Amino acid sequence: MAERNAEELARDDQDSTPGKIRYPRAVFLIIVNEFCERFSFYALRTVLVLFLKDKLFLTEDDATIVFHAFNMTCYLFPIVGGIISDSWLGKFRTILYLSLLYAVGNVVVALASWRALGLPGLPVTCAGLLLIAMGTGGIKPCVSSFGGDQFTLPQQRRQLEQFFSVFYFIINAGGTLAILATPEVRALPCLGEDTCYPLAFGMPALLMVFFCGVFVAGKRLYVTKDLEGNILVQVSKCIASGLWRRFRRGAPREAGEAKDAHWLDAVAPRYGEALVADVKVLLRLLVLAVPLPVFWALFDMQGSRWTFQARQLDGAVGGWRLQPDQMQLSGGLLVLLLLPCFEAWLHPFLARWRVLATPLQRMSVGGLMAAAAFLCAAVLQLNVDRQADAAGSFGQVHILWQLPQYLFIALADIWFAIAVLEFGYKEVYTYSTEN
Repeated sequence: MAERNAEELARDDQDSTPGKIRYPRAVFLIIVNEFCERFSFYALRTVLVLFLKDKLFLTEDDATIVFHAFNMTCYLFPIVGGIISDSWLGKFRTILYLSLLYAVGNVVVALASWRALGLPGLPVTCAGLLLIAMGTGGIKPCVSSFGGDQFTLPQQRRQLEQFFSVFYFIINAGGTLAILATPEVRALPCLGEDTCYPLAFGMPALLMVFFCGVFVAGKRLYVTKDLEGNILVQVSKCIASGLWRRFRRGAPREAGEAKDAHWLDAVAPRYGEALVADVKVLLRLLVLAVPLPVFWALFDMQGSRWTFQARQLDGAVGGWRLQPDQMQLSGGLLVLLLLPCFEAWLHPFLARWRVLATPLQRMSVGGLMAAAAFLCAAVLQLNVDRQADAAGSFGQVHILWQLPQYLFIALADIWFAIAVLEFGYKEVYTYSTEN
């Protein structure tokens, strides 16, 4: 069935009470799908380094390299996904097709972990991880913006702001449940082995199939926009031409060109005034993207070095033993607890004094919180090493001493990551409506 246009869907989403606008119904399906995708991703990510070390017999350093190479690939493919979405398939079909690829990757990793099949473990695992990276990375630029596209009315501006907080809450809800459940599944004996990695990796595959089914079921509810074309190539050519002319020796000045003209102005006759103006805005925004790789590189240490650190700690909590990979649960759980409180009370209270009132302010404070998290981790590791030297073995320091670093990284997650989503979408939306 063909998708309906934005005006029809907006009329359907109006409440019978005059002036009252409901949330677009399609948003709830997108939120459910994001929950499934994040559960699937974090289920794999949580146990991956331990699988690489314990079952594929990599060293901690090599396991860390594979883990972060996988994460790096995940964050490279959003560029490809954005091009595919804008140029050929649109957001709906891009999300659907790459999600199916994602599910295939999960199946491949699950089969690679089943040692009875005799598959070459590391090569097959890496192939599956590549498919997963293509899937999760490819849909990453589409899902949040596809959700934002559902808010078509000016009266829904506040709802749009709330959506990004709800969206990030769901990301952490899916990740938290995955981090809680998957290590327990991993620790179970199955298939003649003392651990059950095939089931731990198989659950994400089943969930991604469910994801695709729910997503397709809501097709007629979605607001879809026309393809905008592959602007990335044109932007790249425009910047390259401007730089070439700017730095080429003896480049003649165009007739009438001012001495203080922007270096891109010279290529405006070739690429058009509108594109050059857009590129100027883009270059100003890219300055704000400089800290993003640093932040996410630090954030992903939870799944590698912080997990190996947890293995050196005492995990006994009463009559239950906390698995080292379950400590990753702390960050997501703290976000789930703190985010609603911050949105309901703290942020409105601080906004009266213009504190943490803008995305840029929250991004700055979030970066400081990330630095504090790794200061705590460093102090803890010094204490662990000192205790190990004295006792001759690890396990003398309790695992709950990792909580301070997880608290600070949760605060960084709330203030930095959400602000990036909100700031990016608002800037693009504001500029596009003004021009």
